[in-house]
Amino acid sequence: MFVPLSTVTFSSLSAELRSDGTAIYSLMRNLGSSLGISVIQTMVTRNTQISHASLVTYVTPFSAAVTAQVDTASQSAMAALDQAIGQQASMIAYDDAFKLMFIATLVVVPMLALIKRPKRETAPDPEAVHVAMD
Repeated sequence: MFVPLSTVTFSSLSAELRSDGTAIYSLMRNLGSSLGISVIQTMVTRNTQISHASLVTYVTPFSAAVTAQVDTASQSAMAALDQAIGQQASMIAYDDAFKLMFIATLVVVPMLALIKRPKRETAPDPEAVHVAMD
Protein backbone atom coordinates (compact mmCIF):
# COMPACT_ATOMS: atom_id res chain seq x y z
CA MET A 1 0.00 0.00 0.00
CA PHE A 2 2.79 2.44 0.83
CA VAL A 3 4.73 2.03 -2.42
CA PRO A 4 1.87 3.22 -4.69
CA LEU A 5 1.03 5.94 -2.19
CA SER A 6 4.64 7.15 -2.21
CA THR A 7 4.73 7.04 -6.00
CA VAL A 8 1.62 9.16 -6.31
CA THR A 9 2.81 11.54 -3.62
CA PHE A 10 6.20 12.25 -5.16
CA SER A 11 5.20 12.13 -8.83
CA SER A 12 3.76 15.62 -8.70
CA LEU A 13 6.77 17.16 -6.92
CA SER A 14 9.59 18.72 -8.83
CA ALA A 15 12.95 17.04 -8.36
CA GLU A 16 14.39 19.86 -6.26
CA LEU A 17 11.54 19.55 -3.72
CA ARG A 18 11.56 15.75 -3.33
CA SER A 19 13.95 15.70 -0.38
CA ASP A 20 11.77 18.19 1.50
CA GLY A 21 8.67 16.27 0.44
CA THR A 22 10.15 13.05 1.81
CA ALA A 23 10.54 14.59 5.26
CA ILE A 24 7.00 15.94 5.35
CA TYR A 25 5.57 12.71 3.92
CA SER A 26 7.37 10.61 6.56
CA LEU A 27 6.21 12.92 9.34
CA MET A 28 2.58 12.77 8.23
CA ARG A 29 2.68 9.00 7.74
CA ASN A 30 4.17 8.46 11.21
CA LEU A 31 1.66 10.81 12.85
CA GLY A 32 -1.25 9.16 11.01
CA SER A 33 -0.07 5.67 11.93
CA SER A 34 0.37 6.60 15.58
CA LEU A 35 -3.03 8.23 15.77
CA GLY A 36 -4.70 5.30 13.99
CA ILE A 37 -3.09 2.71 16.25
CA SER A 38 -4.08 4.69 19.34
CA VAL A 39 -7.70 5.02 18.23
CA ILE A 40 -8.02 1.35 17.31
CA GLN A 41 -6.35 0.15 20.53
CA THR A 42 -8.59 2.39 22.64
CA MET A 43 -11.63 1.15 20.76
CA VAL A 44 -10.63 -2.52 21.19
CA THR A 45 -9.97 -2.12 24.92
CA ARG A 46 -13.21 -0.27 25.52
CA ASN A 47 -15.34 -2.60 23.39
CA THR A 48 -13.81 -5.66 25.06
CA GLN A 49 -14.96 -4.40 28.44
CA ILE A 50 -18.41 -3.48 27.12
CA SER A 51 -18.83 -6.85 25.38
CA HIS A 52 -17.62 -8.74 28.45
CA ALA A 53 -20.13 -6.92 30.65
CA SER A 54 -22.88 -7.66 28.14
CA LEU A 55 -22.01 -11.35 27.78
CA VAL A 56 -21.81 -12.10 31.51
CA THR A 57 -25.41 -10.99 31.99
CA TYR A 58 -26.44 -14.14 30.10
CA VAL A 59 -24.04 -16.46 31.95
CA THR A 60 -24.96 -16.87 35.60
CA PRO A 61 -24.40 -19.76 38.00
CA PHE A 62 -28.18 -20.10 38.21
CA SER A 63 -28.70 -20.60 34.47
CA ALA A 64 -29.65 -24.17 33.51
CA ALA A 65 -27.42 -24.01 30.41
CA VAL A 66 -24.41 -23.00 32.51
CA THR A 67 -24.93 -25.58 35.27
CA ALA A 68 -25.28 -28.32 32.63
CA GLN A 69 -21.87 -27.44 31.18
CA VAL A 70 -19.82 -26.15 34.14
CA ASP A 71 -19.43 -27.13 37.78
CA THR A 72 -20.51 -23.82 39.31
CA ALA A 73 -19.12 -24.80 42.73
CA SER A 74 -15.56 -25.00 41.35
CA GLN A 75 -13.58 -21.75 41.35
CA SER A 76 -11.28 -22.97 38.57
CA ALA A 77 -14.24 -23.92 36.36
CA MET A 78 -15.79 -20.49 36.86
CA ALA A 79 -12.43 -18.82 36.13
CA ALA A 80 -12.13 -20.85 32.92
CA LEU A 81 -15.67 -19.80 31.98
CA ASP A 82 -14.77 -16.15 32.61
CA GLN A 83 -11.66 -16.55 30.46
CA ALA A 84 -13.77 -18.00 27.63
CA ILE A 85 -16.16 -15.07 27.93
CA GLY A 86 -13.18 -12.69 27.83
CA GLN A 87 -11.92 -14.31 24.64
CA GLN A 88 -15.33 -13.97 23.02
CA ALA A 89 -15.52 -10.33 24.12
CA SER A 90 -12.08 -9.67 22.58
CA MET A 91 -13.19 -11.29 19.35
CA ILE A 92 -16.26 -9.05 19.21
CA ALA A 93 -14.11 -5.97 19.87
CA TYR A 94 -11.60 -6.84 17.13
CA ASP A 95 -14.47 -7.55 14.74
CA ASP A 96 -15.85 -4.06 15.46
CA ALA A 97 -12.39 -2.54 14.87
CA PHE A 98 -12.03 -4.29 11.51
CA LYS A 99 -15.51 -3.08 10.53
CA LEU A 100 -14.46 0.49 11.33
CA MET A 101 -11.27 0.16 9.24
CA PHE A 102 -13.28 -1.33 6.36
CA ILE A 103 -15.78 1.55 6.44
CA ALA A 104 -12.93 4.07 6.57
CA THR A 105 -11.37 2.40 3.52
CA LEU A 106 -14.66 2.53 1.63
CA VAL A 107 -14.98 6.23 2.41
CA VAL A 108 -11.45 6.99 1.18
CA VAL A 109 -11.51 4.91 -2.04
CA PRO A 110 -13.69 7.39 -4.00
CA MET A 111 -11.08 10.06 -3.28
CA LEU A 112 -8.73 8.22 -5.66
CA ALA A 113 -10.66 9.84 -8.51
CA LEU A 114 -9.40 13.23 -7.31
CA ILE A 115 -5.73 12.34 -7.88
CA LYS A 116 -4.30 14.07 -10.93
CA ARG A 117 -2.02 12.35 -13.38
CA PRO A 118 1.51 13.74 -13.06
CA LYS A 119 3.06 15.70 -15.88
CA ARG A 120 6.17 14.21 -17.46
CA GLU A 121 9.09 16.43 -16.71
CA THR A 122 12.44 16.72 -18.36
CA ALA A 123 15.65 15.84 -16.58
CA PRO A 124 16.22 18.21 -13.65
CA ASP A 125 19.01 20.73 -13.61
CA PRO A 126 21.89 19.08 -11.66
CA GLU A 127 22.58 22.38 -9.89
CA ALA A 128 19.01 22.59 -8.53
CA VAL A 129 18.70 19.09 -7.11
CA HIS A 130 19.36 18.71 -3.37
CA VAL A 131 20.96 15.38 -2.62
CA ALA A 132 21.91 14.13 0.84
CA MET A 133 25.50 12.94 0.76
CA ASP A 134 27.44 11.10 3.46
